[in-house]
Amino acid sequence: MDWGITGLTDIIIILLGILMIVVGYKKGFMNKALSFVGGILLFAFAIFYSTQLAGVFKSSGFIYNGIYESMLAKVEPKLNDSFAVTLEYGLGIPSFLATILAFLMGNPAKGLTAAETADIIATKTVVLISFLVLFIAGLIVLIILRAITKSLREQSVIRVIDGIFGIFFYLTIYAAIILAVFFVFDLIYKNAPDSSFSSWLAVDLQLNDPNKFRIGKYFFENNFLVQIKEAIFGK
Repeated sequence: MDWGITGLTDIIIILLGILMIVVGYKKGFMNKALSFVGGILLFAFAIFYSTQLAGVFKSSGFIYNGIYESMLAKVEPKLNDSFAVTLEYGLGIPSFLATILAFLMGNPAKGLTAAETADIIATKTVVLISFLVLFIAGLIVLIILRAITKSLREQSVIRVIDGIFGIFFYLTIYAAIILAVFFVFDLIYKNAPDSSFSSWLAVDLQLNDPNKFRIGKYFFENNFLVQIKEAIFGK
């Protein structure tokens, strides 16, 4: 659908952009950045350092010894079976879950001793526990930081500055979403050019008229995600 000076896609982009500006100013930058960026960094931090913390637990015997001794007594009768069956018997879990866990643990081959099998299970379990400990501790820190930023926003000057940064933050996220959506549009348009959607898109964005500007057309024709895809896989 095209109305001469604009299309439906452009109207949607503009209206959602205005909404992002309003929400971005109201919500601000600090709290949302802590939630968004902080959550990603926290997850990466917990994964990276969970192995190190698990090593501390293992060397000190804390948590590890209890799991190891429990598994040692349970897995020995099933050592001649696959590792998944050993997990199913030792941990008392459903077979489908045991199969998934065995895969995540690398599907160790048969022939391991009871001590080796118990060590693998105990070590992986301690790594998971370490991840949860670090992640929960990080969440507590994020909650404290959010409380601090909320207190800071009570000052009018900081609230205005934070709101301005919040606008840019939300518009950046919005732009990333638009690029992802138009990446999908590009896949449909190029792989199903005769579809009703592709026909509608060509008219709405005026893809066949180089003299007409559309916001959506700009995102469609200058999408770096599409450019990366074409550089790797070709057009």
